[in-house]
Amino acid sequence: MSSNNVNIILIDHHSLFRTGIKEILEREENFQVIAEGESIDDAYRLLNSLQVDILLIDISSNSEQSFSRIHQIKEEFPNTTIVFLSSQKVDHHIYQALKIGASGYLLKEMNVDLFIEAIHSILNGTVWYHPEAMHQFIVSCKEMTDKFSNYSRSSTENVKRPLHLLTKRECEVLQLLSEGKNNEGIAKSLGVSESTVKNHVASILRKMEVSDRTLAAITAIKNRWVYFEYNDEEIEGLMVK
Repeated sequence: MSSNNVNIILIDHHSLFRTGIKEILEREENFQVIAEGESIDDAYRLLNSLQVDILLIDISSNSEQSFSRIHQIKEEFPNTTIVFLSSQKVDHHIYQALKIGASGYLLKEMNVDLFIEAIHSILNGTVWYHPEAMHQFIVSCKEMTDKFSNYSRSSTENVKRPLHLLTKRECEVLQLLSEGKNNEGIAKSLGVSESTVKNHVASILRKMEVSDRTLAAITAIKNRWVYFEYNDEEIEGLMVK
């Protein structure tokens, strides 16, 4: 971190919101918003030309591709602390924030004092995710786990394959993917090549609008698009993992 000022880049689509956040931040001694932008492309450009301590970025309406770009930023600028701003308590966004390694997930509805307290905590090395957002995430995870634990060998009749979205073969791949099989395992199960499986997986992620296999599996489990032929001990072991 900079020895004097805390240099902050603020990224949000709304100019008026940025103005308000900038005024709040710069009331604090040594806090300085050195640049602003509207998009992740702006963030990337600014990070390439400035010494930055914190990237404060709105992710309320970002797409899977946007999260991928933010992950790229995290890898290319490891000394920059990434803090997400959001108007939503979306479990998927929180999952992405955790996966990327963001140091903070702040809600736009929070009061000024808590907002500043959170920024100071993050600067001191604390990972600070808004309690309400984390509560929503934990509740969602629990619901998913409850659904997962209720699956049994006789649960196939409860499955609703997403044929409105995927082909029959892609549904088969999604089933195996959700069981934790890698491309090689899926290829052996279906009697096809790994390259074919890779193409199917890419198509599944694109159609489901998710960025990775884990999110595809989570979505499939939550929607009962897949089933599991595990006994109780195997299910418990998977949930522990």
